[in-house]
Amino acid sequence: MSEKRVVVDLPLQRRRASSLRGTRPPSSLDSPPASRTGIMGSLGRAPGVYVGTAPSGYTGGLGARVTRRALRISSVFLQGLRSSGLTSVAAPGLERDHREVEDLGGCLVDYIAKVHALEQISQELETQLRTHLESKAKRSGGWDALRASWSSSCQQGHMPVVYSYNSSRSGGLRAKDPSLEDVKLLYKQLLGSELERVDVPSVTGLDGILETIRVQWERDAEKNRAEAGALLQAKQQAEVALASQTQEEKLAAALRVDLHNASCEVQSLQAETESLRALKRGLENSLHDAKHWHEMELQNLGAVVGRLEAELSEIRAEAEQQLQQRAHLLASRGQLQRDLETFHALLDRDESS
Repeated sequence: MSEKRVVVDLPLQRRRASSLRGTRPPSSLDSPPASRTGIMGSLGRAPGVYVGTAPSGYTGGLGARVTRRALRISSVFLQGLRSSGLTSVAAPGLERDHREVEDLGGCLVDYIAKVHALEQISQELETQLRTHLESKAKRSGGWDALRASWSSSCQQGHMPVVYSYNSSRSGGLRAKDPSLEDVKLLYKQLLGSELERVDVPSVTGLDGILETIRVQWERDAEKNRAEAGALLQAKQQAEVALASQTQEEKLAAALRVDLHNASCEVQSLQAETESLRALKRGLENSLHDAKHWHEMELQNLGAVVGRLEAELSEIRAEAEQQLQQRAHLLASRGQLQRDLETFHALLDRDESS
């Protein structure tokens, strides 16, 4: 998430800035390029004191221009202070003016130090918030949705950085500069509708500005925390729904497997039934063939038995006939024996006679 820093300058109290704008002697904030670069870098890159992101169109244009003008205002102010101190050398109150200049310079340095401390504290808070969100994202999965919500919420209702150089001096005049109008225009463009609800801090003191920044930062942090909680709860609900859906899918897959196994068993039983039916038909055909063969055998055996009975009847008839012949032969033998005895008797009688 690209972070765009925008520096907003509130109305300042300067002394004779308009009359001294033409000449710019070296000052503590303006003359050394290295120190100025360091200040701009710390102001432009420090992600601490901000609540949202500025539009990308203001990154290289208005933001840098406003930062340079704010630094130029401060440098012109210091230049005016020093010039006023130099021109008042011949004045009778030289020491008093010098002390006032030193007091104002010390206040400005303290102001810058406090603002830098505030930026560091805000940077630490942002780092802690990022670490917390990353840990939450690691536990709950990817945080692309959370990052998108964070970016959108930052773009919709957050305030830019307010970096103000403010000093006061007794008897000084407040001069208006065109850069202040640019700052206000940029402020209105960044806030949009938020400018109607959140007033620009009317106080010029550091405590009031810091309090306003703290209140707005806490409000936006609470809003972001609520949105992050809602997103985390939605993520957890989605995970629970996904887990229940996963369980239902597992149960449905198990039921599909059981149904597939049952269909396979039914198909195997149908195949076995068809094979048993085919075996039954084969056995019925075999039984029919056996019956037909048995009937044919019975018919053949009946014919054989009929022939045997006929032969037996013939044999019986022949046996009866032979018995009759034997009886006749026996009768003839008996008759022949009687005739033979009679003949022998006749022969014996003849011989004896």
